[in-house]
Amino acid sequence: MAAPGRAHCGRATFAGLLAATVFFLLGWASAALLDPPAAPHAALGATVVDLAPAGLKDWAIATFGTADKVALAVVMVTVCAVLAVAIGLLGIRHLPWATAAVCLLTAVCAVCALTRPDADLVALVPSALAGVAGLLALHLLLQRAGGAAAPGDRRRFLTGVGATIAVSALVAAVGSLLTRSRSVTDAVREQVQVSEPVDDAPPIPPGTQVELAGMPPFVTPNEDFYRVDTAFVVPQVDPQDWQLRVHGLVDQEVRLTFDELLDAALVAATITVTCVSNTVGGDLAGNATWIGLPVRDVLARAGVDPSADMVLSRSVDGFTASTPLPVLTDDRDALLAVAMNGEPLPVEHGFPVRMVVPGLYGYVSATKWVTELEVTRFADATAYWTDRGWDPRGPIKTACRIDVPRSGSELPAGSVPIGGTAWAAPRGGPGAGAGGRGPLAGCRPGRHTGGGHLAAVVLHLGRRSSRPARGALPRLGRHRGADRAHRSPAAERRLRLPRGLRADQLTRYATAQTGSPHAPPSPANVSRSHRHEHANEQG
Repeated sequence: MAAPGRAHCGRATFAGLLAATVFFLLGWASAALLDPPAAPHAALGATVVDLAPAGLKDWAIATFGTADKVALAVVMVTVCAVLAVAIGLLGIRHLPWATAAVCLLTAVCAVCALTRPDADLVALVPSALAGVAGLLALHLLLQRAGGAAAPGDRRRFLTGVGATIAVSALVAAVGSLLTRSRSVTDAVREQVQVSEPVDDAPPIPPGTQVELAGMPPFVTPNEDFYRVDTAFVVPQVDPQDWQLRVHGLVDQEVRLTFDELLDAALVAATITVTCVSNTVGGDLAGNATWIGLPVRDVLARAGVDPSADMVLSRSVDGFTASTPLPVLTDDRDALLAVAMNGEPLPVEHGFPVRMVVPGLYGYVSATKWVTELEVTRFADATAYWTDRGWDPRGPIKTACRIDVPRSGSELPAGSVPIGGTAWAAPRGGPGAGAGGRGPLAGCRPGRHTGGGHLAAVVLHLGRRSSRPARGALPRLGRHRGADRAHRSPAAERRLRLPRGLRADQLTRYATAQTGSPHAPPSPANVSRSHRHEHANEQG
């Protein structure tokens, strides 16, 4: 059998890519009508996220930050394109083998869709339809491409390509219409009327915001709030269909609808949210004012068995978190949140309902799109991240970062002001909650967040060098200057720095001089801050 020529291989490559496009487009369009999470690309992405080792996820978040899902999508598109080209080249030589390869990939997508939480047999349909459409497109194009099986004709091949593109465009248009009709749009969110809380968060005192160019706002706007979670595709939950089920070691099972939740006695609290994957100086942290129903009220309605010590929360997409029971029943205002900064939750932040728990990293507490609370014991149940070797309780650590100047900036000689942010968990014995004494000395009680701006610090630089400083800076927390800074009563200090220091080096050096990011900030480091609570985003 003669080997295909260069022209035939080029056509086969194009045929494989077009067939893959038809496969994923039809799978997406049919899933939009039947079961959106069962779309082949969504099911594959969710499976990759679930099966990825914890270390790889940490690396992805540290490297790509909140764009980790975009990075995963790019990798998946690249891998699928390579497979499509390989199948096209295989098909021009041995069409039955290429057919078998498409059937195998269809089966993989179907299994990924069927193994999702709460999936049924309908989840198989999008992958099955996608497989049939992909095979038809591949056979049509390869027969016209020529090669070992047929002589082929360039005009016939281009006609087949045009027909395939036209059908793909039609499928894409239909899929887009179906997706918009079933998605939770801004219009749906705007119809949600969140009542005024019966207990509002105390106003943030004037002067809390450090007036320094480049400092982030004390309360982070929704559009700037970071997102870290395990959802490859953001779940679309209709609030009219949402329901919370509370069960397990309780006196009675409780079911709560969205309307019932909105009619309950809601409270407001300004809470810091930060991710366990946040690096030193990282931006995976922010403040928001949340409105919701305290979780302790729902648990009190159900009646918790004295033997229980954990609540396993479950998301609509299957994510689970194991939260210690005491932090949900004390007065720290762990919330079933329905609003964020004065508006209903953004879809990507958990609309219609999510959990926000001060004092814990989100992988054990901040379940988005929450639908279930199971009262249980740590000895009897595990959660998504604890199954992957993470600590089951996840208390947060005190941290701080330098926000100004930005990393990568070249600093002129002279006085350079720096500013930053610090956050900490609630401190005190059981029941201390927001009013307990903590590392933010002089803080006022109240439902405020665990984060506050650092005082402005003025650093005096020597004459600017034309080259960056070489050599490693001293390790964090190992300077005698750090001890002097903790004892200093001044809100403004001048520190001598090496010449030619870049902003990224300044961040590490200044953090070392003003306290380790994992050590409690001193009164000299905190400017006009008050008592705060702390919670965390998923992940």
